[in-house]
Amino acid sequence: MECESVPDPATTPAAHGTTLAYFYGCGGLCVVFALMMLYSKCRKFRWFALATLSDDQESSAWKSDLLYTMFFVLSAGGYLLAAVSTQVYPAANWGIQTSKVFIILAWTCPLAACCGAVQAMCTRRCLKGSVWLLGLASVCTALVEVAIPGDRHFQGFMWCLTALTLVCAFAWAVVPFFDTTKDPCPGAVGNNPCGGYRSFFYILAMTSHMMVAIWEPDCGYAAHPVCYDSCGMAPGFHFVLALIFIVPFYVSVIPFQCYPFPVAFPKIPSCLVRTQPEEDR
Repeated sequence: MECESVPDPATTPAAHGTTLAYFYGCGGLCVVFALMMLYSKCRKFRWFALATLSDDQESSAWKSDLLYTMFFVLSAGGYLLAAVSTQVYPAANWGIQTSKVFIILAWTCPLAACCGAVQAMCTRRCLKGSVWLLGLASVCTALVEVAIPGDRHFQGFMWCLTALTLVCAFAWAVVPFFDTTKDPCPGAVGNNPCGGYRSFFYILAMTSHMMVAIWEPDCGYAAHPVCYDSCGMAPGFHFVLALIFIVPFYVSVIPFQCYPFPVAFPKIPSCLVRTQPEEDR
């Protein structure tokens, strides 16, 4: 079945203008927020902060700030590369595949921050280990999915991002149950569901990725041979709907970084650490 009303993505660059708009929109937002993060670190202040962090709190927040800055920088590079590649080359190409790797590495940064918050505040070793293992499994699966050739376009990739953000949402849902701090900075206060709010915005990001994954076979590039019969909306319009959910997540990051949670990483087992024998005196 030929679809004359819509250009063939396999032979025409930027066949779906909505997909191109999604990449440019996400890339542009990430550039702005990356510059805001870098500017705040250079000027040593926090956007939208109602209270000033103490020196000890600032010294413990650098890991979280670094991870979210890297998230915006890598996301900006990945989405802008995807936009340029979509505009210049048809459908699947080396630029799209490379951009997927950048975006996966970008989402690894907030994943590390979420799991690091659990590591720093949770008292149950099995729960901390489970969160890290789930995060590692989701990242490895995403990288393997990109490396495997196929014609899934963005479906498998978006399912992997859905898994990544689901782990993040779970981690932030766990944190409030172990937050016993009395100081309002950093993080939650007693039963204040600050971690719950963060979990909610990660659920929005997960919903955005899941929407693209679900509708990609019917509304994405792969549906062109059947002229998008099962789409129910304009080709590629699912990317526009995804923007509605992902933009609030991007906007929420910087206000939440006013009062960052501590981040810790698992200790390396002593059996893996090479120690120098003490010299005889």
